[in-house]
Amino acid sequence: MHVLITNDDGPPSAAHSPFVHGLVESLKANTDWDISVALPSSQKSWIGKAFLLADTVRATYYTPSSKVGGDGTIHPSKQSEDDWVLLDGTPATCASIGIHSLFPQKGPVDLVLSGPNFGRNSSAVFIMASGTVGGALEAALNGIPAIGISYALFRDRPHRGEHAHAASELTTKLVRKLWEEHLSPEVRSGEIDLITVNVPLVDKLLDKDERMKCHWTHIHQNRWSSPAFAPVPASTTVGISDPAASADRKEEEIREGDTNTPDGDREAGEAWVFKPKFDWFKLKNEDVGSDEWALCEGMVSVTPLKACFQGMGGFNGELKL
Repeated sequence: MHVLITNDDGPPSAAHSPFVHGLVESLKANTDWDISVALPSSQKSWIGKAFLLADTVRATYYTPSSKVGGDGTIHPSKQSEDDWVLLDGTPATCASIGIHSLFPQKGPVDLVLSGPNFGRNSSAVFIMASGTVGGALEAALNGIPAIGISYALFRDRPHRGEHAHAASELTTKLVRKLWEEHLSPEVRSGEIDLITVNVPLVDKLLDKDERMKCHWTHIHQNRWSSPAFAPVPASTTVGISDPAASADRKEEEIREGDTNTPDGDREAGEAWVFKPKFDWFKLKNEDVGSDEWALCEGMVSVTPLKACFQGMGGFNGELKL
């Protein structure tokens, strides 16, 4: 079985992409699957299922460290068959090229895993913009079942290395179960195109006596409660000199709730930065059965999806003008 892994956080980095290497190693240790990896060469969070149409996508190659958390090396050409591929594109680009072009010697891709994302992808506001979910969507639109994986963080509950390790072990078990019971050709009915999974990085992951529960969920339907973009002084240079570093920094600010770029004149702005406020997230969620509710209850959310926008019933026939 051939599994392709992509993400939206880019190659391993303690600060910005700390989870993908651990999941790869867990999958290798606990399955007999053939694992291939194709990642964006830099941070591509909040980009959804976009393609960058004007860009030529080029590949470099990444040799991961022998130790999870260690520094890998990037090369202009492949050094070994175990190298990961880094593409100058989005998660959806990585999924498409990874499925069709990168690993012909391994045979067709059977399953795509996108993630683990550094932070949750629960509720409509996150999922509709998620590059992690976008990579899984692109796989599904190519006929390949996919799972988008995110590790949810909580500001009042700092995570540690053992949380990430336990999350990767749990995710591996869950992915195997979802494949065997819902996504493999032997059992797949066509009802599910992709699944999004959120694993909360909390102490319950480490509890040997009370295992963390996994719960089928639906998407919590929320909306922005304040503008996603804030005006800044026209002299602001965020992102101009080093877009990749700026994207890493901005994602970290959003994740930590520290979007501290100074506000400009809201009435006469000529420049804006992405500066969402997530103070509407609560420790309790009343939408029982939703992905956000499951996380608030300390459970893994498992949300089955179709690769489409949901249509509205009840509208038929000609619309006369």
